[in-house]
This record gives sequence, C-alpha cells and structure tokens, in this order.
Amino acid sequence: MVSALCPEDVIWSYTARFLEAFARTIHAEMHSAEKILIPEVGTLHVTHRSARKGRNLATGEEIQIAARRVVTFKATKTLQDRVNS
Repeated sequence: MVSALCPEDVIWSYTARFLEAFARTIHAEMHSAEKILIPEVGTLHVTHRSARKGRNLATGEEIQIAARRVVTFKATKTLQDRVNS
C-alpha cells in the first residue's frame, strides 16, 4: 500500500510513517468513538455481539461464546460501485 500511495517526489519512509500514524489514530479513536468516517472509503462502526452458543470444530463439543464489542466496516456506495464494475 505504501508503494501505491508514494509518488515519485515523496520519500517512501514519509508515506510509511503516515500510514502508521493513520492506523494508530484509528486504534485510539475506536476507544472513544462509536463511528469513524473515512471519506470516499467507508465507515468503521463499533457494534455489540451478544453471547451465543457455538461449536468447537475439533471436538464437536458445544461451547459458550462471550458477548463482545467488534469493529465492522461499511463501504461507501461509490466504493461498492467501483468494486462491482
């Protein structure tokens, strides 16, 4: 991804540092925000998954999966259209 974002007149390490800072910012913001909008790309949401029953695939035994918060991503319509064209 760094190679795709790095124009010829920009030093590669600056682009790599930008991506690392962007990722750190998203990690930090997800603790306080329920939603982060990335323009022209999509939205990251924090959602709650309820506790549920599951199955251990190795043994077939039924297990209880704990409730937790998860991050989900919803792409913008323009991104979806571009991927599907």
